[in-house]
Amino acid sequence: MSQLTYQGISIAPELAIGDGASRFWNTVTKYWPTTRHQCCWVHKTANVLDKVLKYVQPRMKETLHDIWMVEIQQEA
Repeated sequence: MSQLTYQGISIAPELAIGDGASRFWNTVTKYWPTTRHQCCWVHKTANVLDKVLKYVQPRMKETLHDIWMVEIQQEA
């Protein structure tokens, strides 16, 4: 992050999206304390699918995809 700041990113991004690695989030918080955190939907989906039976996974993957593609949170 210090490299990004050095290269001219002087305004904190509104949102950072990552895979859940604590080192990444700790660094984001250190350099940009106002930036909101969001876990990547690809990683969220993979984590959920790992917890369900194989035969359920294709339909659940499709449903999760439909949820994260909505424009308005209430529609999810």
